[in-house]
Amino acid sequence: MPPHARTYSVKPMANDLTPHKDDTTPVKRRVSAAVREALNTRVREGKKWDDCAKAAGLSPSGLYKARKQQHVQILYEELKAQYIQDVEALKALHKPRAFEVARQLMDSAKSEAVKMRAVEFFAGERKGNAVNVAVSVNNHAASGYDYVPPGAQVIDITPQQPADDSTPDSPSSGEGDEAP
Repeated sequence: MPPHARTYSVKPMANDLTPHKDDTTPVKRRVSAAVREALNTRVREGKKWDDCAKAAGLSPSGLYKARKQQHVQILYEELKAQYIQDVEALKALHKPRAFEVARQLMDSAKSEAVKMRAVEFFAGERKGNAVNVAVSVNNHAASGYDYVPPGAQVIDITPQQPADDSTPDSPSSGEGDEAP
């Protein structure tokens, strides 16, 4: 080493946010109020991302860049989980009231149909579409060429077209079509 060179070590500063090799705790990064508002709008109101950005005062590209960051993605997932928890709590609060209203309808409704629906509600046997079944069959005609192995028999089942589309009895046959 040359005589004028000194060795020194770099000590981390108290406000240094870079993770160190010996430090296993993750660094928490802050999310701006505008990005947080846009995420809340998306979770609570279900708006499109561009509309959420405009409502929060951000550009759509700015919100897109923020959403790509891992700490923002983690916050978004936490906000969704919190929203689901809030809705479940509301559901638990309103369920007893729904039973109370159904009991009142069952006891005092003038319509027999309304009373029957209340009974079915309590019995848990509602008529109607309790199970929704969706069947999707995609039959697309084959395109391109099919490989036929040697020795296999190919049968063509396409209908034959008549050689001449016109018949002698039809007016479009050309006979008797004179100009007046």
